[in-house]
Amino acid sequence: MSVARKSEYHIALLPGDGIGPEIVEQARRVLEAAAELAMVKFTFSEALIGGAAIDATGTALPEDTTAICKRADAVLLGAVGGPKWDNPSAKVRPEQGLLAIRKALGLYANLRPVAPHASLVDASPLRPERFVTQKVVRAASRIAAGSAETLSLGNLDIHRDWGWAPEYVEAMWLMLQQPAVGDYVIASGRTASLEHFVAQAFAHFGLDWQKHVRVDPTLLRPSDIRYGAADPSLARRVLGWQAQRQVDGVVAGMCEAAAALHGSKN
Repeated sequence: MSVARKSEYHIALLPGDGIGPEIVEQARRVLEAAAELAMVKFTFSEALIGGAAIDATGTALPEDTTAICKRADAVLLGAVGGPKWDNPSAKVRPEQGLLAIRKALGLYANLRPVAPHASLVDASPLRPERFVTQKVVRAASRIAAGSAETLSLGNLDIHRDWGWAPEYVEAMWLMLQQPAVGDYVIASGRTASLEHFVAQAFAHFGLDWQKHVRVDPTLLRPSDIRYGAADPSLARRVLGWQAQRQVDGVVAGMCEAAAALHGSKN
């Protein structure tokens, strides 16, 4: 049975944050041009979501936004979140708006932050030295190349799941291939101490870390979580994804990149 074509469609516009308003505005212009060619009419209602909604109403998805979306034939979403609201301890965060509208409308909408907590992504050759892993690796590389510096660190007894960023991007892609949305923990599944990371990095260059590293009490941070661990078993079962690089492989990859930068020998 054929379905009669409507002559008018109502679209809910959710510009959101960051580049979202700019993208949605241009998308609206494209839709208006397409409507003329298709000889249909598009009408639009704009509503708040994410950080913009938090600033205006104190919530990431106001009830008015949900109501507008439920009355619409389609929803056009820009972007959610940004540095302004990047506070992991905040009770209300922009991404809560995306999760709430996903539930309210039964949407396929995955939350895939590309700038998550440092403990998950600081093991990339591109990270700056304000991240401890890069600080360690580049110092070891410079020392191996002839530098007489001493590396100062804080608590070497913190434990983290040190992962390899490129593999996490593969996991993001696999999430998008699933027929239903899901929330996954992406991690290597192995926790190791910072001391282990340091020892492996210096050993990669044939150095004894204890001769080149000192603990600086001024760098100790009482608020640091001493032990962090993650369970990626759901991602392994559903996505078929499993980290191939454990901590030692992460160290090796970062050391190779640092050696190329400083001309030190692996």
